[in-house]
Amino acid sequence: GYIADIGEKYSLETITDFHTVEEANLAAKYVDCLQVPAFLARQTELLVAAGETGKTINIKKGQFMSPVDMGKAAEKVASTSNDKIWLTERGTFFGYNDLVVAW
Repeated sequence: GYIADIGEKYSLETITDFHTVEEANLAAKYVDCLQVPAFLARQTELLVAAGETGKTINIKKGQFMSPVDMGKAAEKVASTSNDKIWLTERGTFFGYNDLVVAW
């Protein structure tokens, strides 16, 4: 069955990842919350598309992202007048933003 059917059957709210603008619009028809995958959490087009659905948006923090970066991601969703924003902390490693350093 569809995720919407499961949510309805068990009286649960549902969430799913999406990876494209088109998937955001499609998934919004079936779930209560859209989740932005960590690796895509800085993609303006995806964040805005998610916000425009009016659904709750969960942004997973990439381990390469600083807290400031997460604020910027949330602002992109909020720019759509959607204030239903969750942020998921996933830990970090030493340093931010420079995953590869070339000499």
